[in-house]
Amino acid sequence: MTILVTGGTGLVGSRLLRRFVDAGVDCRALVRPSQSQVLD
Repeated sequence: MTILVTGGTGLVGSRLLRRFVDAGVDCRALVRPSQSQVLD
């Protein structure tokens, strides 16, 4: 299963993505091009 998270650079979205990734869940995130460096 793949999960799509919108707002991946926001406070809630970024924390949610971290938890999903740590749990081994396949994730996709919708981010603004100027904000993409936050997830690095």
